[in-house]
Amino acid sequence: MAGDVGLIFGEVGHRDFNFLLNDNSEVSKGDYVKVNHETYDWVLCQITSIKISNEFYSLSAMKSEREVKDTERRIATAKIIGFVDEKGILRAPKIPFKPGQKVYAADSKLIKTSLGLKGKGNGIYLGLLEGHRGTPVYLNPNKLFQKHV
Repeated sequence: MAGDVGLIFGEVGHRDFNFLLNDNSEVSKGDYVKVNHETYDWVLCQITSIKISNEFYSLSAMKSEREVKDTERRIATAKIIGFVDEKGILRAPKIPFKPGQKVYAADSKLIKTSLGLKGKGNGIYLGLLEGHRGTPVYLNPNKLFQKHV
């Protein structure tokens, strides 16, 4: 498994969490990430925002004559999509992650399983999944139009 992209910190809820991005991580808004939950195994999440802060450039610090320090930090917010249970159903975790847990880039298998994306031959090709360009998306017209209007 590739290295982690960040570390969860602060207050963690059932719907989203913040994590500090590693200096070398190359993720952006919309990318899929995963966290290994102690109860639910791998949980799929999606980055909803990334902010960069540098305490040196705060208003109070700029007024002083201090030396410039490399204090730039990238903080990402991710929404929790869920995990697939033993019946194959996507569920939202009922227990939040713990601060200090590592965040990893999500793999294609987890994304496809969690989002219910089927492979080639299972519908009309729509394009590649935003946030994970290596994952093709197909739409099954039979499932789309099987109900009466």
